[in-house]
Amino acid sequence: MKMDKIDHQIVNLLIKDAQIPFSTIAKQLGVGKDTVSRRYAKLKKEGIIQKSSVIIDLQKCGFKGSVNFLVTLQPEADPERVFEKFAETPNAIVVVRTLGDYDLMVECIFSDADDLTNLEEVITRIEGVRYIEGCFNPNAVTEKGISHFPAIS
Repeated sequence: MKMDKIDHQIVNLLIKDAQIPFSTIAKQLGVGKDTVSRRYAKLKKEGIIQKSSVIIDLQKCGFKGSVNFLVTLQPEADPERVFEKFAETPNAIVVVRTLGDYDLMVECIFSDADDLTNLEEVITRIEGVRYIEGCFNPNAVTEKGISHFPAIS
């Protein structure tokens, strides 16, 4: 699909605010609400717009910081299985494969020092993990987009 100027403007407005009403977009662009609606549907159908997301203020939910764990796997470990286990880890908000000295990077959020210690213990017990290093930022959760809301125990 070739996007024209109006398609680009619609996408740019949605990037700034995924919940902006179509009527507001239409007014700003000088087109009808039905035009925006049809173009949005086409952008979704073509896969240009894949989904909308919500950004949660994690500090208001009781979280105090985030930690990045750099993970080295055992040579015999099944990377897919270990990846899935990390994705199920409580408070994990990002799990990605890495290039270089580490195999995975797992970002988790925590509510206090005990929660941080518990996260480290859970991660080191995952089968296939050889070694982890971590670095944390106690102020990193002011605006964090996440794909799921972590369970709070």
